Amino acid sequence: MSQEKIPHVHKDRGRYYYRRKVPADFQDVVGVKEWREPVGESYTDAVRQVLKLTEEHDKLLSRLQNPEHRRDHQTAVRRDSEARQTVKNAADDAA
Repeated sequence: MSQEKIPHVHKDRGRYYYRRKVPADFQDVVGVKEWREPVGESYTDAVRQVLKLTEEHDKLLSRLQNPEHRRDHQTAVRRDSEARQTVKNAADDAA
């Protein structure tokens, strides 16, 4: 397979990662400034996963242009964050 430059594929210490900046208009809704996710050690598998993640994130960004979807997504992100914080607090209390 040709190793032409595939957008969002980055290699760091022998592993491939999906890295993509979240557009500034969507950072408050998505909750992060950059998507970064390990996609494996094999270049072929990494490219396959990166293409899949790119498509998913493109669809998400497209949906977030609709104010209703944007609000719903922001609520879901906030609830997920609160749930993680509750679990962390419970673990701290138990310790």
